[in-house]
Amino acid sequence: MTRPLAVVSNGSSNIQLGGIASVAGGSANIQVGGITAVARSANFQLAGLVNVAHRLRGVQLAPINVAREVEGVQVGIINVGGSADGFSFGLINIVPGGRADLEATIDSSSVGTLLFRHGGNRWHNVYGVGGHPFTESGPTDDVWMYGLGFGPSWRIAHTRVDLEAIGWQVNHGARHSTDISILGQLRLSFAHGIGPFAIVAGGALNAYISDDHSSPLLLERRAPGTMMEETVTVEVWPSAFVGVRL
Repeated sequence: MTRPLAVVSNGSSNIQLGGIASVAGGSANIQVGGITAVARSANFQLAGLVNVAHRLRGVQLAPINVAREVEGVQVGIINVGGSADGFSFGLINIVPGGRADLEATIDSSSVGTLLFRHGGNRWHNVYGVGGHPFTESGPTDDVWMYGLGFGPSWRIAHTRVDLEAIGWQVNHGARHSTDISILGQLRLSFAHGIGPFAIVAGGALNAYISDDHSSPLLLERRAPGTMMEETVTVEVWPSAFVGVRL
């Protein structure tokens, strides 16, 4: 069966399959386009590059998804539109009426982080940078790191609860690490609003994976003189943190 390069309908369609594009001037139940799918109203859109809908009532799957009204789920790299209470899963989610906040924290291991969150009220992305100064009695290299993650959110009265999975690339000294140096973090935070800002407190479960035995995150958690013969070492520890969110 030969699939037409483009399928265009001025009205409503049940199923549209286009080799390059599927376009519906009205509603479309199922749309599949090799490059793009466009509809005024759609229940399911799948495209190789971009989906566009005025109203989405189901699922959009593409690298780029755009919808003015979302009653469903967007899954892609960049998602634009929707509602603050909808679900958009991607690297960048631009949600009108959604959240965008900046947070600075310090944890019980003296690791400071600056986090930026954006997305909807129920699901968000988080980007961060962090650092950990050296100590005279321990490792003598400063730690610096950057990472990204995502997770769900809840609102309890004036308190926002965020659960996030974050992956950090960890470096130390003046160089960018070429070794395996990944910090995985499961982070639970509570932010209580006070006027224009919020007080943040929470805890995290940290798992550091590295084959660099000189990494400060390993050395400060091992007794002096401990031999590390494993090619890849994993350290797990809990931490608590406090901070401020704007």
